[in-house]
Amino acid sequence: MNGGFQHSIAGGNGNLVVTALQSPNFVSGVSGWQIDKNGNAEFNSIVLPPSAKGVQVTFAATAPASPNVDDLWYNTGSGNELSQWNGSAWVAYQYGTGAIGPGSITASLIAANTITASQLAAGIVYAGIVNGTTISGAQVVAYGTSGEILVYSGTPASGNLIGAWSGASGTDSHGNSYPQGLSVGAAGTGQVLLFDNGGQGVLSFVNTGFGNGSLFGGVSGTYAYVVLTGPGNTVTGHTDYAENALFSSDGVSSSASEEFIYWDANGSSHAYSLMNCGGFQIAAGSIAAVQPGTGTSSTNPANTETWHYVGTSGQPGFGSGWSNYGTGFASLAFRLLPTGNVEIRGKVAPGSANSTMFTLPTGYRPATEQQLPYAVTNLSTTTTAAWPQPAFNIQTNGNVTQNGNATPNAAGIWIAGEFSLTI
Repeated sequence: MNGGFQHSIAGGNGNLVVTALQSPNFVSGVSGWQIDKNGNAEFNSIVLPPSAKGVQVTFAATAPASPNVDDLWYNTGSGNELSQWNGSAWVAYQYGTGAIGPGSITASLIAANTITASQLAAGIVYAGIVNGTTISGAQVVAYGTSGEILVYSGTPASGNLIGAWSGASGTDSHGNSYPQGLSVGAAGTGQVLLFDNGGQGVLSFVNTGFGNGSLFGGVSGTYAYVVLTGPGNTVTGHTDYAENALFSSDGVSSSASEEFIYWDANGSSHAYSLMNCGGFQIAAGSIAAVQPGTGTSSTNPANTETWHYVGTSGQPGFGSGWSNYGTGFASLAFRLLPTGNVEIRGKVAPGSANSTMFTLPTGYRPATEQQLPYAVTNLSTTTTAAWPQPAFNIQTNGNVTQNGNATPNAAGIWIAGEFSLTI
């Protein structure tokens, strides 16, 4: 022997001779312990003796038996998750706030996907700000007076809050106010708001120059409703606006309906139209026909029908000998009515008997020949069978022709009436 005691496990200087020492039940990562010759060691279960305060620390894949209150357990089978015995159960243990220095845990020190939802006990992560590119999860819960989700156009500061989702209205730490519900857009500019108003779901459009335009709906009694309101004028205190309301049937006596309402500058409502199973009603105003030949496409939108004066530019001309009677009397004109009839009015100086006064253009011609009576101031006749019924024939080719075998004198002819296009 040389240098002291020597045997098959350790040399005289205490160094291991064998490759490793291990317990009979050692299985790497599962059970037992091993001390390697190269200095590495693995202990799958360690029980440290109680500290001065009587706390025992255990490293094991299974929970220690018969623990005492405040004992600590590092679960080696679950990433060394740390728990503490509270007298009845092992609960997640929180390190002291000073145990980890600020900035000491960086992204480079955390392997991807190593922190999962199952490893974070509910309510143990508290932070004023979470910075990151993406936050993924099954739920994001915000509640209470400080449970809002705020979106900024840059680093949070006064004036750059551009979105909020909150259960209650409030003001952030930079002085930016936000409403209850969901809002998109900065305060004081154009905004879109979505919120509940006493059981009414409201979608509101806000602009600094006008009052709120909004879309809201709800249930009142036995029927539901959806209302679209236009923005009010700021000059009149956000009044003077239009409103379109849709109502469901109550399933008993009333049908579904649509109402168009005007709210004046005094806050009074005026129902201008109503449409329901009984038809379409206009409380005030008028309806004009669409000018024939228009309204056929987006490049040929509908034009409002007006009077067409015979003998003027772009309109039909008078037949031979016919003309307007003159100053102070209505000129001859025609128009299409909302009923689908054509109206002709005016006073004319006559041409020859049985001649065409003018020709109606396409869109104003009847499906079958029609007749309009007329009145004359005096009637000069050349036969005793003259004009039993003075009238104009409205022919299918558009010709408006005098019917009779006598000629009115220069006092003229009055024509005022309407005829059907479809009969």
